[in-house]
Amino acid sequence: MKPSCLSSLELRTYDECSRLVVYIEQEEVTDLRNQLEVAQGQNQWMEQRTQNTERLEESLREQHAEFAQTLNDELLCRCTTDALAAYLQLYPEGVLENMEELDGLITALSAEVGQQWET
Repeated sequence: MKPSCLSSLELRTYDECSRLVVYIEQEEVTDLRNQLEVAQGQNQWMEQRTQNTERLEESLREQHAEFAQTLNDELLCRCTTDALAAYLQLYPEGVLENMEELDGLITALSAEVGQQWET
């Protein structure tokens, strides 16, 4: 609202100042919008990076678990095989009479090695 007590020169100055204020406000709004867009883009990039990192961490955990299980299985098998070979060296005449006895021996050795591995 323009004051009515101003001269024509003052009114023109008032109008120019009003336009300048509006222009500055528009520029500030535009600048703030641009900053907001940049911030939103950075936020979206960080969220994507976080999701990618979480997926990578999960994949690494799965791979580690698979590797640990494979290593555990391999060590258990190697220990069982070594123990069976040592047993057969002690009794070369073939104390084992059948496959059930051999299977029982392997199961017992596996259980013993597994318990030792866990402790």
